[in-house]
This record gives sequence, C-alpha cells and structure tokens, in this order.
Amino acid sequence: QIVVVIGSGLVGALVYTFSDTFWFSAVEAEVYAYSSMFTALVFWLILKWEDNAHKPHSDKWIVLIAYMMGLSIGVHLLNLLCIPAIVLIYYYKKHDKVNWKGTALSLLFSFGLIAVLMYGIIPGSTKVGGWFELMTVNILGMSYNSGLFIYLIALVGVIIWSIVETMSQEPNLPRVRLTFLLAMALSGVLFIGDSILLWIVLIGGTGAFTFMSKKANAKLINLAMTCLLVILIGYSSFALIPIRSIANPPMDQNSPEDVFSLARYLNREQYGDRPLLYGRTFASEIKRKADGTAVTSEKNRYSQVIKSSPDEKDRYVATTSYNYKYTNSMLLPRMHSYSGNPSYSNHVTGYKMWAGIENEKQVPTMLDNIRFLFSYQLNYMYWRYFMWNFSGRQNDVQGDGGITSGNWITGISFIDEHVLGLGPQTDIAPDVADNKARNVYYMLPLLLGIIGIIYQLRLKEKGFQSFLVVFMLFFMTGIAIVLYLNQTPFEPRERDYAYAGSFYAFSIWIGI
Repeated sequence: QIVVVIGSGLVGALVYTFSDTFWFSAVEAEVYAYSSMFTALVFWLILKWEDNAHKPHSDKWIVLIAYMMGLSIGVHLLNLLCIPAIVLIYYYKKHDKVNWKGTALSLLFSFGLIAVLMYGIIPGSTKVGGWFELMTVNILGMSYNSGLFIYLIALVGVIIWSIVETMSQEPNLPRVRLTFLLAMALSGVLFIGDSILLWIVLIGGTGAFTFMSKKANAKLINLAMTCLLVILIGYSSFALIPIRSIANPPMDQNSPEDVFSLARYLNREQYGDRPLLYGRTFASEIKRKADGTAVTSEKNRYSQVIKSSPDEKDRYVATTSYNYKYTNSMLLPRMHSYSGNPSYSNHVTGYKMWAGIENEKQVPTMLDNIRFLFSYQLNYMYWRYFMWNFSGRQNDVQGDGGITSGNWITGISFIDEHVLGLGPQTDIAPDVADNKARNVYYMLPLLLGIIGIIYQLRLKEKGFQSFLVVFMLFFMTGIAIVLYLNQTPFEPRERDYAYAGSFYAFSIWIGI
C-alpha cells in the first residue's frame, strides 16, 4: 500500500514537474518557481501538523507555516491563497462532527486572514509607522526615520511582552488581552483602508472579542502573538529596500528611502489601480461639476522636503493626490480601461471583440461585462493555459485570439479542427508543426485528473472533505486570481505563470 501511495504521489509530482507552465517558470529568472516552492511547502507543513495534531507542541507546525507565509510575502503574495485550504484542514482535524455551517465559517475566517495580511499587516504597518514618523520628525524635530525605529521597537516590544505574559504559570488575563489588542493596533491590522468608521468598527469588534469571549484565552493569544512575530520577521526582508535606497545606487526606482515612499512601493502605486467590485468602464468619462472642474477625492502624500540649506531641519511636506470620479460606473467592472487614456486605445477594440459588442457607441451592459469575463478573462486567460498543461499546446506564439497563435490543442485532429475550430490539422506548415513549444497529450492528464476527482468524491464524507481542501487550493490559485487581476485585452505577454499553483493542485488529483 505504501508503494502505491508513493507511486501515485510520484506520478502527480512528475506531471507537474514537466508541465509546460511550471517548467518554463523554473528556468526563467523570475519569482514564480520560488513562489511555487512556498506553496508546496506550506501545504506539506499543514499535512505534517495534521499527522501530529494529537501530540504536545504540535502548534510548532502552525508557527512554522506563519513564518513561511511572512517570508513568502517578500517573494510573491500568491502564497497567501493557500490559507483557505490550510484552515479547512485545521477545521476538519479539530472537529469530529463537521457540517456545512462550520465549513462555511472556516472559509469566511480564512478569507478574513487573507484580508488581515494583504490589507492589514502589509500596508497597515507602514501606515502606523508613518504616524510615528510624522510625530517625531514634524512635531518633535527629530531626524528622518527616527519615528520608524521607535515604532518598530514599540511593536516588537509589545508582542514580546504579550508572549511573556501568556507564558507565566498564572497569566493575568486582562493584561494578556490588553497586550494582544495593543499588538493588533500597532501591527496595522485594526487600520485597514482609509475609513475612520471602519477603524472604529475593527477596534470595537476586536476589543469586544478580546475582553468578552472565553475563547480569547492565554493559549490562543500566545499562538496568535507568536505567529504575528514570525510573520513580521519574515516580512522584515523588505528592510533591504530602504537600506539599499538610502545608499543611492544608480538604479533606485521610486527612491523608497522613508516609510511613506516605502508604503507607495509596497502598495505598487506606480502601476495604478484596477477596480474590482465597482468602477469605470471603457465608455466612462470623468465626472465634472457645473463649472467644468473634475469631481475628485483627495488624499495626502508625504515626502521629504527639498532643503535649501544643510542646516535646515528634516521634515515632511504634504502634497495632494487626486482620484477622479467617473460616469457610467458599474458593479464588477471587467471592461475598465478608460478610453480617454491613449495607451488604452487598443483595449476598447479588444473589449468589443471579446464581448461581442457591435454598436460603436454602445455603453457596455452587465451582460456584456459578464460575457467578457467568461469569454476572455476565464476562458482565454485561464482555461487556455490550463489546457496547455493537461491537453496540449499549439505553439509559443503570443496569443491574440487567432487560430494560429497560442491556442490549446488535444492532438486529436477531429477535435482540434471541428470542436476547437483551429482549421485543418492534416497538412500543417512545417514552421507550425515543428515549433519547439508544440506539445500534444491527447487530454490524458486531464482525464486522469477528472478520474482523481471522481475517486475522491466516491470516498463519502472524508473524500468530500479532502476534495474540498484541494478544490479550494485549485480555485484560490486559479479562478480567484483571474477575478482579482481583472486583466485587459492584449496583455504584453502570456500570463500562465500566475496560475502555477492551480496547476499544482490539479496535479494532486492526477496523482490520486
């Protein structure tokens, strides 16, 4: 039986190893192979915890996972998408009787953890650090980055204080809970977004849970604080960025020398934003008042003052950045490139082509929006890549929707010609047939994966639980990324590397 298990694992591993996307990622100078390593590692670690959950000190595996998560943030955020699968494994192991309600609450909690890391700790720590920096430099007259150092000392000090409090023989629970709340505030978790109302809700809700819930005991707080500490240790790899920038090297894009410029660097503000839940379409125009001025929202940006003399004190000056408001905004905006931007002019053509919009001046409807989501973002920019790896790839020519460039194939002429509509396959030109990237698998890996899914589901309750774990890994590292990236037509290169984790999950089903 062990030979069969190891053999099936080896099959799945080798399928993924030699898959088109992972192999290419592994041999290019990019972060995605390293990110795949972290994905595999944290998934393996939670399985190790599952095997040892009944033993003393089994929480060490959870702490190690948290540390790997912190380290992986410095590589790529993709690894955070493993959290739902990890939380499900934890829930199924800790509860003998599981139900849909518990599963749904576990998934909801896991999404909350992702939000805490992506929108809390990562931008929140620089936000709170920025408040310390403004107070020490602009008010107290201290030098640049002095407030940041004070903030880091305070943050680490409070976390260590909290851990020490929980480790005493008879913990002072009110003090333990107070240090936990302080650590949450200093880490930025309670200051997600820019809404003061949201901050009040987060502070109030966290405070109520901390001081009123019996679950907020010393053991849970010890684990939470230890995980937070190791996440921050891993996250501290970003300290290299301002240290390097202060040295003024020849290549110093955005010059992130202080906490404010570092925050803009970490938030990738130089790339602009893509609306996810509500926003503009290609038919939108900038909203204007009756006098013709644009309707905007304002936000302060802080930067170091340009000194006229070396004797002048360090201080930060605030400049105002403007965010425009647009007409014709809609929910779940998939076709969001603003037509007033010349660099997006070809996007409009792509939107209309993929959404089937024939009227030149038509404002896109929600139906057009959903049609573009399924035809381009899901079908062309995800399932095409998926089938490259488990069915076959036509060539390595940049895909543009044509029948001769970058499509997926099966190797079965009838299907490729009549079902996929790729034209006659019997007399292909030599430059196409001999393309080094052309692979045909006759859909065998795909069929093996489907058989693996069916086999899992036939194992009744435990089988469905394991299926749901793998499915969440598959979904979060695939389709969820599609929804989050909100890609535009005519991307500068193929984007299959972003979904390597999803193909890794499907390879698990192949092994099964």
